[in-house]
Amino acid sequence: MSQQFVVGLDIGTHAIKGVIGIARPETGGRFLKAFRVPSAGMRKGMIVDMDEASRALTKAIDEIRSVGRGTLKCVFVNIGSAQVEVKNSKGFVVVSRGDDVISQEDVDRVIQASETINLQSNREILHAIPREYVVDGMGDIQDPIGLSGARLEVETSIIHGFSPLIRNIHRCAEMAGFKVYGLVFSPLAVSQFILSKAQRDLGAVAIDLGAQTTSLAVFEEGKLIHAKVLPVGSANITNDIAIGLKVPVAIAESVKIAFGAATTKDVSRKDQIDIAKVAPGFDGAVSRRFISEIIQVRLEEILHAINAELKKIDRQGRLPGGAVLTGGGAKMPGIIDLVKAELRLPAQIGSPSDNSALSQGRPFKEYFDDPDMSLAAGLYAWGAGERMHRMQSPIDKSMVGMVRWLRQLLP
Repeated sequence: MSQQFVVGLDIGTHAIKGVIGIARPETGGRFLKAFRVPSAGMRKGMIVDMDEASRALTKAIDEIRSVGRGTLKCVFVNIGSAQVEVKNSKGFVVVSRGDDVISQEDVDRVIQASETINLQSNREILHAIPREYVVDGMGDIQDPIGLSGARLEVETSIIHGFSPLIRNIHRCAEMAGFKVYGLVFSPLAVSQFILSKAQRDLGAVAIDLGAQTTSLAVFEEGKLIHAKVLPVGSANITNDIAIGLKVPVAIAESVKIAFGAATTKDVSRKDQIDIAKVAPGFDGAVSRRFISEIIQVRLEEILHAINAELKKIDRQGRLPGGAVLTGGGAKMPGIIDLVKAELRLPAQIGSPSDNSALSQGRPFKEYFDDPDMSLAAGLYAWGAGERMHRMQSPIDKSMVGMVRWLRQLLP
């Protein structure tokens, strides 16, 4: 039975999270381990201190190696800074086979053709995500393999990043003792984990509220239509609380976690908290409503920025699948009500329950129920899907494509 270790490794600002499993075409894979270790040398999704970052990453690698030999051969790592951008493109090719049946080779060639775009010399392509295929003028095709036609076209979302940023991630990995097998744009990996097929088809936005960045990926009719990383996150809330209460950042973080709320509507003005309960040595009572006001203002600022991105693509308040939240910031009490009010969309916390690639994760339920682990799990899901696709024979791939297309046509 063929198998391949797959690792999803989320290198975050405050923590490095990992998910390790086995990809098997026959069974869909199996989880082996999930872990979390402190991070260092990162700021807003970028490496700012190579030595600190590589030392922190070495601790994560020790966790991965503990599973067994060969675990570092297939590691998928995130890239999630505001320097990664999305650009739409098109490409076309003439179908190569004499019988005009479209093959995997034709699909690969047409996607490669769409990658021929003008980019600055310091930018490089990370992903070319197909949005729609067109066969002899007939569009809205999601998987053209096995169809007949003379001309194949594709519309893609080209995701490209700042070359030095990409090289720094690879160099940091090599200093820690491994090579990056796949570099995945964070919003894509998160959406792989928290959005169901129904939500992608209806139209939904996956929002990852991280420590120093907030990412979003918008889908409609199963297609990625927009993705963005914003350079602001839940750490900004902590900084605001530290300024407001005139306390160190570490204490402000403890206050946020212990007493914070995303809105003030359910917080009484008379509700006082004793800072000494979370920070021995600091005296004084503080209004819990005052803390909630600080949190709400910053969260509204982040949601206004998300709304601005939705407005760019004319989807503001127009996504029936709603907003699906994850990341450490999604743990804030009351955040769903605030998101519903600000984005004017249905809202929920992301869950892997509808993702078949993650259906065997019950032993790790405590991790996958934690929104902070969604990116690592999404990287694993992305990597497992890619590895299983590569392990299939060309005939298997062609048949899978035909079955997918037929299912799309059936009611």
